[in-house]
Amino acid sequence: MNKDKSKEIKTLSPALLAVLFMVLSGIFATTMHCLIRFATEDNHPFEVAFFRTIFVLLIFLPVVIKNGMASLKSNNFSAYNAHPLLVRDGRCMQKNYLWRLA
Repeated sequence: MNKDKSKEIKTLSPALLAVLFMVLSGIFATTMHCLIRFATEDNHPFEVAFFRTIFVLLIFLPVVIKNGMASLKSNNFSAYNAHPLLVRDGRCMQKNYLWRLA
């Protein structure tokens, strides 16, 4: 049964696959945000962030054990350098927009 599903996924166009992954990412991000809001009602936000990090490490641990640390290595260093700058600029623009609304 799993082989049939993998064949079906391989027949999808890359654009459609990208759209599906973006929709799934949005659903998971929204769910995580709601769960964190719910969890911080009773617990300190640092405690919630700590356990969130631990659970993410537990999810990635089998991948690292199976493939080793080489599975986390990337040759795209320009993306490593550009990501913090883009995130910072996006946050600054969001803050400026929200300040103008107030």
